Amino acid sequence: MSFQTLYRKSIQEAFEEFDRTNPQVYEMFISYFHEALRKKKSKISFKLIMNRIRWEYYINTKDFTNFKINDAYGSRYARKFLNEFPQHSDKIQLRTLRA
Repeated sequence: MSFQTLYRKSIQEAFEEFDRTNPQVYEMFISYFHEALRKKKSKISFKLIMNRIRWEYYINTKDFTNFKINDAYGSRYARKFLNEFPQHSDKIQLRTLRA
């Protein structure tokens, strides 16, 4: 079943809505990416960053059940980051978007 069929919106539309209502996620993405840069990491996985965000929410909130980041949003956050910080394009490898 496609994302569109399941959620009745495109991945991009769903991502934009999630990003608008959860701005702290992108702030955390930026923070963790820059932390990896400070540690001299040559390649930085956006999937790893997304899972760290999930971990931080899981550990630091009492009710984690209502907070879910769809895996489809990770590449959108990576693209948003690279749009804002193009000087780091050599640190993240992106694939062509399929949907």
